Amino acid sequence: MIKTKTISVEVPETFEKEVEKLVEMGIFKDTSEFIKFSLIKALLDIWDKLRAESSEEEFLEEIKDLRERLGKEGKLKSEEEVLEEIKESREAFKKWRGLL
Repeated sequence: MIKTKTISVEVPETFEKEVEKLVEMGIFKDTSEFIKFSLIKALLDIWDKLRAESSEEEFLEEIKDLRERLGKEGKLKSEEEVLEEIKESREAFKKWRGLL
Protein backbone atom coordinates (compact mmCIF):
# COMPACT_ATOMS: atom_id res chain seq x y z
CA MET A 1 0.00 0.00 0.00
CA ILE A 2 1.24 3.49 -0.84
CA LYS A 3 1.91 5.61 2.21
CA THR A 4 -0.01 8.89 2.04
CA LYS A 5 0.19 12.19 3.85
CA THR A 6 -2.31 15.01 4.21
CA ILE A 7 -1.12 18.40 2.99
CA SER A 8 -2.90 21.61 3.87
CA VAL A 9 -2.91 24.33 1.22
CA GLU A 10 -4.43 27.79 1.40
CA VAL A 11 -5.98 29.00 -1.84
CA PRO A 12 -8.11 32.01 -2.70
CA GLU A 13 -11.85 31.31 -2.42
CA THR A 14 -12.23 32.02 -6.13
CA PHE A 15 -9.93 29.07 -6.92
CA GLU A 16 -12.01 26.80 -4.71
CA LYS A 17 -15.15 27.91 -6.55
CA GLU A 18 -13.55 27.06 -9.90
CA VAL A 19 -12.63 23.60 -8.65
CA GLU A 20 -16.16 23.09 -7.33
CA LYS A 21 -17.51 23.94 -10.81
CA LEU A 22 -15.37 21.15 -12.24
CA VAL A 23 -16.64 18.77 -9.57
CA GLU A 24 -20.26 19.78 -10.31
CA MET A 25 -19.61 19.11 -14.03
CA GLY A 26 -18.54 15.59 -13.04
CA ILE A 27 -14.97 16.03 -14.28
CA PHE A 28 -13.61 15.22 -10.81
CA LYS A 29 -15.15 13.17 -8.00
CA ASP A 30 -14.23 15.80 -5.40
CA THR A 31 -11.72 18.52 -4.55
CA SER A 32 -9.20 16.00 -3.29
CA GLU A 33 -9.22 14.16 -6.61
CA PHE A 34 -8.67 17.46 -8.46
CA ILE A 35 -5.69 18.33 -6.25
CA LYS A 36 -4.14 14.87 -6.67
CA PHE A 37 -4.63 15.10 -10.45
CA SER A 38 -3.10 18.59 -10.53
CA LEU A 39 -0.07 17.55 -8.49
CA ILE A 40 0.56 14.50 -10.67
CA LYS A 41 0.22 16.58 -13.84
CA ALA A 42 2.53 19.30 -12.54
CA LEU A 43 5.16 16.79 -11.41
CA LEU A 44 5.06 14.92 -14.73
CA ASP A 45 5.26 18.17 -16.71
CA ILE A 46 8.23 19.40 -14.71
CA TRP A 47 10.13 16.11 -14.78
CA ASP A 48 9.45 15.66 -18.50
CA LYS A 49 11.02 19.07 -19.08
CA LEU A 50 13.95 18.32 -16.82
CA ARG A 51 14.82 14.94 -18.27
CA ALA A 52 14.42 15.88 -21.93
CA GLU A 53 17.68 15.29 -23.73
CA SER A 54 19.09 18.67 -24.57
CA SER A 55 22.20 20.76 -24.45
CA GLU A 56 22.95 22.79 -21.33
CA GLU A 57 21.79 25.92 -23.16
CA GLU A 58 18.50 24.26 -24.20
CA PHE A 59 18.04 22.91 -20.68
CA LEU A 60 18.43 26.38 -19.17
CA GLU A 61 15.98 27.76 -21.75
CA GLU A 62 13.45 25.07 -20.78
CA ILE A 63 13.82 25.96 -17.10
CA LYS A 64 13.36 29.65 -17.96
CA ASP A 65 10.22 28.78 -19.94
CA LEU A 66 8.89 26.70 -17.07
CA ARG A 67 9.46 29.54 -14.61
CA GLU A 68 7.71 31.97 -16.95
CA ARG A 69 4.74 29.63 -17.03
CA LEU A 70 4.57 30.00 -13.26
CA GLY A 71 4.83 33.76 -13.51
CA LYS A 72 7.35 36.53 -13.76
CA GLU A 73 10.70 35.70 -12.18
CA GLY A 74 9.44 32.29 -11.09
CA LYS A 75 6.84 33.73 -8.74
CA LEU A 76 3.34 32.37 -8.82
CA LYS A 77 0.90 34.28 -10.98
CA SER A 78 -1.53 36.57 -9.25
CA GLU A 79 -5.07 35.43 -8.58
CA GLU A 80 -6.29 37.85 -11.24
CA GLU A 81 -3.92 36.42 -13.87
CA VAL A 82 -4.98 32.86 -13.10
CA LEU A 83 -8.67 33.76 -13.13
CA GLU A 84 -8.26 35.47 -16.51
CA GLU A 85 -6.63 32.31 -17.89
CA ILE A 86 -9.46 30.22 -16.41
CA LYS A 87 -12.02 32.52 -18.04
CA GLU A 88 -10.27 32.20 -21.41
CA SER A 89 -10.04 28.41 -21.05
CA ARG A 90 -13.70 28.16 -20.09
CA GLU A 91 -14.74 30.25 -23.12
CA ALA A 92 -12.56 28.12 -25.42
CA PHE A 93 -14.11 24.97 -23.92
CA LYS A 94 -17.64 26.30 -24.49
CA LYS A 95 -16.80 27.20 -28.10
CA TRP A 96 -15.34 23.75 -28.62
CA ARG A 97 -18.48 22.15 -27.19
CA GLY A 98 -20.67 24.49 -29.29
CA LEU A 99 -22.15 26.20 -26.24
CA LEU A 100 -21.33 29.75 -27.36
